[in-house]
Amino acid sequence: SHRAAISLDPLSRVYACTDTLSILYAPGPDVPASVRLHPAYTPVSLTIGGRTTDYRFEGGRFSWARPSGDSTGDIVLEFRGRIDFPSEFSRVTPERAVLRGEEILPWSPGDLRSGRLAITVPAGWSVIAPGRRSGAGEHQAAGENAGPGKPGETRTHIFTWEAPIHGIGWICAGEYELSPVAGGRPEISLHRFPVDTASDPARSRAILALCDSLVRFYASAFVPYRYDGLTVVEVEDWVAGWNVLAIAAPSFIMVKRKAFETDDPFNRIETILPHEIAHQWWMGTVFPGERDAAFLSEGLCEYSSILYGEYSGRAGRRDTLSKSPLLRPLISKVRRGTAIPLDTSVDIRAVLTQYLKAAYVHHMLRMRIGDAAYRRLLKEFAERYSGRAASIADFRRLADEVSGRDLGWFFAQWVQGKGLPSLRVYNARSGKIPEGWRVTGRLRVVGYERYSADVVVELQTSGAPVRTTVSVGLDGEGGYRNDVPFEFVSGSEPVKVVADPDGDLLLLRHLPEKISDLRDPGEALMIVGTGPDGSSCRALAMEDSLRFRTQGWEVTVREDTGVTLGDLQRDRVILYGREEDNAVIRTLSRPFPMAARGDSIILGGETVRDSTLALIQAMENPWLDDGLLIWVRPFSSAARPELRPYDHSWALVRGHDMVHSGTWDMPDGDLEVRVKPGS
Repeated sequence: SHRAAISLDPLSRVYACTDTLSILYAPGPDVPASVRLHPAYTPVSLTIGGRTTDYRFEGGRFSWARPSGDSTGDIVLEFRGRIDFPSEFSRVTPERAVLRGEEILPWSPGDLRSGRLAITVPAGWSVIAPGRRSGAGEHQAAGENAGPGKPGETRTHIFTWEAPIHGIGWICAGEYELSPVAGGRPEISLHRFPVDTASDPARSRAILALCDSLVRFYASAFVPYRYDGLTVVEVEDWVAGWNVLAIAAPSFIMVKRKAFETDDPFNRIETILPHEIAHQWWMGTVFPGERDAAFLSEGLCEYSSILYGEYSGRAGRRDTLSKSPLLRPLISKVRRGTAIPLDTSVDIRAVLTQYLKAAYVHHMLRMRIGDAAYRRLLKEFAERYSGRAASIADFRRLADEVSGRDLGWFFAQWVQGKGLPSLRVYNARSGKIPEGWRVTGRLRVVGYERYSADVVVELQTSGAPVRTTVSVGLDGEGGYRNDVPFEFVSGSEPVKVVADPDGDLLLLRHLPEKISDLRDPGEALMIVGTGPDGSSCRALAMEDSLRFRTQGWEVTVREDTGVTLGDLQRDRVILYGREEDNAVIRTLSRPFPMAARGDSIILGGETVRDSTLALIQAMENPWLDDGLLIWVRPFSSAARPELRPYDHSWALVRGHDMVHSGTWDMPDGDLEVRVKPGS
């Protein structure tokens, strides 16, 4: 545990800390004990049992001689320094501070059983930290002329926790405008930068009401919320890298400024809060390890958001797995062999498709064991492992227990495996019978890998559709069937058969290319034309590349005259310019579906002419299977298009505003087939 007294001067960025650490020594040989401490600090003293003790501090590790025979003990470590080291997690300015626990306190692997933080900052500042707010100390004058509201005045804020937490995580401090929810427990508050708050009080109230609804739902569905308050605090966009929109810590959520300001419906604060608040349970109450985090933290939070959407009736597009903009990028990774299993230790900020895959696996588990059993599983998992570490193996054992089934094959297939099944429905034929029509067909698992699934198969007719469930793969006796028959009887004329019509299974599907595939960051090659408007093309590419890089992309910009075949065989290639500007466009063996001429385009039989417009469209990269090729075509040098992840295959834009859009019609010939008359 920590019992730390922290002092921060934002003008000088001087940081001082005296931390009393309660330590449980692991059994074993008598070797020096140690904790990690940021190398920017200077230790002042180490005290054990009231006596000053020798220590070593090098390479970011603080070590001392373990007291003979002790298994537990307290040490008092005093240190100081300036927080001016380069970091994407901690920074101090005259207005506010964001501090990462591992960068401001001594730490070692393991959960924190209890603690107390006394944080001294300028008197006008608020402090947000883990645990229960135990009060704030009196103003302390830093000179005989100092007084309330005068320079040098400070205040100490105290936070405590008595139940285990996975780690301190973060501390935020600074000048904020406070909007609390009146009454109720837990007390919910919103801290925003003063300049941002006054303009939209109605939105602040709506955000707080959403938080209150989320906490109540999750507390009922899982276990009661652990703290007496929940704070949502605005932070700058640099915190934790540009890919991250929000960060959960015990008892509070940090939300970046851009999530308040964006017009992107996938990234607005109202959209991301259901996921982030779920972290108070899946990471804040149950503590998964690094290899378990994708499935038991991020994926479970993503699926908890979907459960809340079902409960509240406010589910949005982000809560629809089969329509996620990350689905085609995930399938592309599987087809190219670059996908990774869910039980892999990885910086998930760089692999956003893991969020979707993990949420999908939770959904398929729910479909497999039933809604009531799945909800009981989550509730019992939260109760059994509250304040404890838990692994995927623990979750699987409990899933077996709750469902009364051996689900080892399920976790091996979906959590430990990195592939996806490919299904094909075929040989659908109908015959006339007295009741109407009898339709038969077959469902097959394509390929050599073994997969098992319960697949909903739907017969679409001139009237109401008819459904049945077909099981492929392992049967109850340990056999494996990869090709199984199905049959329908319908009173209406059959039209076609569709496998998995609701998209409940994570399968290899044929999906239309969309500009929104760019939501998954990676490497991109931007190719600029060198024709008549070459300088304008380069300017557009450079602006987009700067924005892409801030979102975690690795971007290369090249001219069309210097591009090789190897360059074009990339996962994401983006072309800039008109046909006459860009030689790569002129060499395409397969043209883009949409065509423009000069400063005009024909849409719905009508000509749209506007030199400030640009056409952006996506298709499969002809030089790389499952790769993405995007063309940004300005209608003239007056157009200033901004490449954004529009949820469409093509978009006619003015700046970043969409004027018209559409998505390619791409039926999946493997998963749907028209019914043929029988002999």
